[in-house]
Amino acid sequence: IYDDLRRLGVRLFVISADAPDRSQKLIERNDLKFAFLSDRERTVIRDYGVLHAGGGPSGEGIALPAYFLIDRDGRILWRRVAARIQDRPDPREVLSILREKLK
Repeated sequence: IYDDLRRLGVRLFVISADAPDRSQKLIERNDLKFAFLSDRERTVIRDYGVLHAGGGPSGEGIALPAYFLIDRDGRILWRRVAARIQDRPDPREVLSILREKLK
């Protein structure tokens, strides 16, 4: 739905606890067109309340799968936080929510 998001004026960012070089490999392997931001210290992940402490394979903290719609003033208009990585919203649901919130 990347092109649909762009038409709506939405900018997509991924924030990951992974090192930038690991994210870069993922970007290249999947030909992704959106920005990956590295949060190695988990500051943003913690501030947004989506840190799964000890959830990583080596016991490190990782981010819960989470989606946020944030307006230009920094207000959170919508959020969805999943308990498991497999729990992801349907892209059509996301587009519908975006269209409603961006009216």
